[in-house]
Amino acid sequence: MNFVDVVRRLRVDPCAYLDNCCASSLRTFLVGYRTADCSVANATALLLEIFPGREPFDVCTRVYLSYADGAAGVAAVLDALENVAAAGLEPPGDEFFTESVFVDAVRGPILQGRPAMVLGDPTVSSLYNYARGFMSGLEVVAPAEAVRQIRELAEFEKWLQEWYGVPGAAWYKLIRVHEGVCDRGLKRFVELWDKFAEARSAP
Repeated sequence: MNFVDVVRRLRVDPCAYLDNCCASSLRTFLVGYRTADCSVANATALLLEIFPGREPFDVCTRVYLSYADGAAGVAAVLDALENVAAAGLEPPGDEFFTESVFVDAVRGPILQGRPAMVLGDPTVSSLYNYARGFMSGLEVVAPAEAVRQIRELAEFEKWLQEWYGVPGAAWYKLIRVHEGVCDRGLKRFVELWDKFAEARSAP
């Protein structure tokens, strides 16, 4: 699998990867992806030439502001991204492996009160989009590690369902509803993850 495959899967079913089919959610997904596999950085930068807008804004922010239809905006970005990526990307490898563990990538910024550094919008929903992007990047760069972390996140979700007594609910929805949408929910995510890790390691 490569980045073009990820883009194509997103195009087929964006809601399988994003909490909301809008360019803002896609932006956070791409940031998460780039954290695991930064070989896509040039491809995303080239999109600035395709979607005009104010200087400080990234492509997804420009599209978010200019497209009334969120799904159409996502489709436009993905179409352009596929074309740019298909034209040639650096092959992923160790030199593009910037962070290897999802929780480690977000823990510091969240606990330091600076989650926007990695998530853009400092919300639990953005954390979900970031996680999906990170895992997708990891699947390209380190498939075996991606399988391990995806399984671990699924176990965390099951643990949370038991913790809150709500079977079948997604992990980010449980935290968002029970702990809060923004900073409090994000900090509780880290705390709950640590409780989960402690429970897993207990004899």
